[in-house]
Amino acid sequence: MVHHRHFSTTRNIGWWITCVWFVWVIISPGCRKGEPLSWDTEVSGPLMKTRIDLTDIIPDTILKGDCQNIAWLEYNEEVYRLSTSSLVEVDQQIATSRYSLPVTVTLQPGQSFITSNEEVLFQFDGAEIRTIVLDTGIVTLKLTNPLTEPVECTWSIPKSDNGSGYFKTTALIPAASGGVPGTIELDVDISGYRLSLTGKNNNSVNRLQIKVDTRIAANANPVQIKPSDTLRVDATFKEFSLKEAWGYFGRHTVSTGKKVMPIRTFDGFKDGSITIDTASGTIHVENGIGMDILMKITSLVIRNTKKQLELVVNDPFVGKPVQMSRASYNPAAGKAVPTTYDFMFSNATMKAMVEMLPDEIEYEMEMETNPLGNVSFGNDFILSENPLTAGISLQMPFAFLAEDLTLQSTAGIGFSSPEIHEATLYLIADNYFPFDATLSLTMLDRDGIAIDSVKPAGVVASGNLVQPDLLLPVRTVIPFVCHAERLDKLRHARKIVLDIVLDTRPAGTVVKFKTDYHMTVIMSASVNTTVNL
Repeated sequence: MVHHRHFSTTRNIGWWITCVWFVWVIISPGCRKGEPLSWDTEVSGPLMKTRIDLTDIIPDTILKGDCQNIAWLEYNEEVYRLSTSSLVEVDQQIATSRYSLPVTVTLQPGQSFITSNEEVLFQFDGAEIRTIVLDTGIVTLKLTNPLTEPVECTWSIPKSDNGSGYFKTTALIPAASGGVPGTIELDVDISGYRLSLTGKNNNSVNRLQIKVDTRIAANANPVQIKPSDTLRVDATFKEFSLKEAWGYFGRHTVSTGKKVMPIRTFDGFKDGSITIDTASGTIHVENGIGMDILMKITSLVIRNTKKQLELVVNDPFVGKPVQMSRASYNPAAGKAVPTTYDFMFSNATMKAMVEMLPDEIEYEMEMETNPLGNVSFGNDFILSENPLTAGISLQMPFAFLAEDLTLQSTAGIGFSSPEIHEATLYLIADNYFPFDATLSLTMLDRDGIAIDSVKPAGVVASGNLVQPDLLLPVRTVIPFVCHAERLDKLRHARKIVLDIVLDTRPAGTVVKFKTDYHMTVIMSASVNTTVNL
């Protein structure tokens, strides 16, 4: 991890000025009675300190070290997920029911007058579902009452369970007034419920049992109901997502279409190029769905959009269908046991891919579910926690030949004293990398706009590789004069961007990076200022 410490120029240089004044007061008491004194003096102080290490090139989450402290890159990124909602779609409308009595009767307070026990048929696009468990389920109930007295309505799902019993809710529908039916609309939460779709007799699929019970409110007056009076109950899914589904999900073709996703692994490589010896990689697929799947990667393209480079992958697996067996289910753990398959990249493809330092991948995949039909006899399953996923995996030793490989670090700076006449800035670099580096710096104002630069500032000597396992740091001091114009810009600078260009070409060999390689850079100022007493 890179740590930055920021130093206030005014504070450090001001401290030195205070010290000089204090000494002068002690050793020269007689001078205090004379004319005001002033003199020019030179003081030094640090302005900025920063550290550059391998985490400035590669995120530390994918940078590993082996027993010899050699750095390894282990990259794993999910690029696709086949979710339950992609395979099981549910219509928002659950049921629209109208209830009436065949004769005219007078109903008493608290009297039940309509009891309905019905089945609602869901359309699942060819799937035959026996059970679903809802992750999210918000149902909007709209209840309409034609009577001139309030009605109590209970809406329930008898074959449901959340561990505490089946779902039911009761609402009071207001009375009709002036010929306008009374209505009430409410949202009910059935999230987390397990719903049986086997119908009233447990021998069907896609059928949900719903009961509606109505009675005149207990505090109402007697009221007459006629055959033309119709009580209406509308139920609609407002929110719906599946946690589990069980049954036979049919035979379907799912296409991702062309998908593009960014690759951030090589964002630390600001410029330059690398040459590597070897790398290995796969597209790793995990099938956590209880369905056989015929999978095909129809196209795969790797890009570096900054340099307008493109690699069309033509390895043998591209365009070739692969049969993936279904996952199994572990009842004790309540989880699926996925099956896996690796589409292996060739070494030549991986080498070309890494050396182009990609920032984007484009792919397209096709999947056919249950290509052999209902071979599970209705025992397919989908668990939201165990979907089908596909991801890119890459492993390589962090070893390469670099050409103008540019690292970058940004640190804060403050330099605002108006009494400074001139200054010399120093870049002091302790280099723990085993090769030379060129330093450049850019000053940014408070809006992040570049206002000055020194490119290059100088060359930092390589660390001293005493033994293969012993690298001693080498210090390099690079001075540059800060003239009046640059001094004015420095006063307005709020950040310093430091570019470090590494180049292994003089060695001519692939360099193995160790996890502790780094460079520490300090910027200090030697300034000429005036002290007034």
